[in-house]
Amino acid sequence: MAVPTREELQTLHDDLKVRIHLASRELQDAWENLEARWRQFQARAGLGKTASNVGEATKLLGEELRDGYNRIKKAL
Repeated sequence: MAVPTREELQTLHDDLKVRIHLASRELQDAWENLEARWRQFQARAGLGKTASNVGEATKLLGEELRDGYNRIKKAL
């Protein structure tokens, strides 16, 4: 699976944010956890640094977010 772009993650994030208030408490808890990770991703992605360790960490975080968002989307 390809590394998700910032725009792809933004689209998933925004779509789920609108729908999450109707979800179960378990999904809401999962969402809150992903929201903390989302803020980390935005901070790292916004740095604009090219250091490989920052890039790799951001890549892994982006993949984690995409997978988490997709799990919630399927559960909705």
